[in-house]
Amino acid sequence: MKDSFVVYRSFHLALSTLSNKDRLKLYDAIFEFGLNHNEIDLEHLPKAMFHLIKPQLEANHRKYLNGKLGGRGNKAKRKQNESKPKANEKQNESKTLANGNANVNVNNNVNNNVGLPLKDNGQEVNLDPDFLQELHQAYPSVALHEELVKMRVWLVANPSKRKTARGMPRFVTNWLSRVQNNTPTETDSYANIHKAVLERKNVRK
Repeated sequence: MKDSFVVYRSFHLALSTLSNKDRLKLYDAIFEFGLNHNEIDLEHLPKAMFHLIKPQLEANHRKYLNGKLGGRGNKAKRKQNESKPKANEKQNESKTLANGNANVNVNNNVNNNVGLPLKDNGQEVNLDPDFLQELHQAYPSVALHEELVKMRVWLVANPSKRKTARGMPRFVTNWLSRVQNNTPTETDSYANIHKAVLERKNVRK
């Protein structure tokens, strides 16, 4: 029996969109599966959202089981890696550095790259890391990860309006543009405009 498991911020953000009743049901399902690996029967939107969260819980459960084996699998993997040529090791290090540079300002937690449900086939698409970097630069005032979670919940709740893999980047950019345009800036606020007018009058006097 497990005493703990990992809960991600994206779980909380996704659940915050539900009613109190549905949110409580989904919390119970997450904790029951995370601690006891038992799946609770759910209906409607809580069921759909649990299916999106379940793969991460399942992955963490496999890590827990591997840890109980005493690290034997990791030991064998280390021996295998040690037998590789030095050139391959340097190549892997270069790839790691390149990937790290490409993901500047993108949280290293893989859970931050939210899977977006696609039209028709029910599969998901994860945004390319380079595209995520471009989004960070294009929409600096937008909380990108939180908006991606909202997009995912919206697509789960509106299956008829899901996009194809080809149309998903346009859907994402349109969504973020609306969010950024609706975010008031300091210079555009009425109080700041009024203050600037008064200061200009005082200077003239």
